[in-house]
Amino acid sequence: DVYKRQVLGGHSAGGTMALHNANPSYFNYIVGGFSYAGHTMAATMLGWPSQTVLACAPNLPLLMLGGLRDGVIAASSIRYGNADDSALPLRRTFDNGISGERGDRHFVLLGGANHFTMAHPIDDTAGRGFLDMSPIGEESEMRTLIAQLIATFIGDATHRTQHQTPTLFKHPLVSEARSK
Repeated sequence: DVYKRQVLGGHSAGGTMALHNANPSYFNYIVGGFSYAGHTMAATMLGWPSQTVLACAPNLPLLMLGGLRDGVIAASSIRYGNADDSALPLRRTFDNGISGERGDRHFVLLGGANHFTMAHPIDDTAGRGFLDMSPIGEESEMRTLIAQLIATFIGDATHRTQHQTPTLFKHPLVSEARSK
């Protein structure tokens, strides 16, 4: 029954929580997870060694999305022992926090997108917007692509297929995309 198959998703820290909790041993009805601007690098201020990447569930489809102009992640990278790089925590999570080659775990970076591209209108109560870089390009077009990627991924995950999500990787706004 498709209604008993759910996908967890979120933005920023909510995306991190989705990556950590998209695990059928926690919730047996979870069939996948996605994040925008979320990663699983562990904070050194919590006692984790520098550059620690926490593992995601190895047996579910996952979609990690982000932007190359993410000033919030770049400004926060020092917390994880990284250089001032907006995409490194996301790349490290995909490369080291997601094990195995299943073909249904995907990583997509949009070249002109920033930390808050996914959100419209921007919610200033987060108190982090001042850290973000200005986006390059039409944000509504980027949000449409993000929505298409997420909707396609959810369709693939809930119907247990893995055929459609990578077809969107060739979009001109996609700077980098990989699957494993």
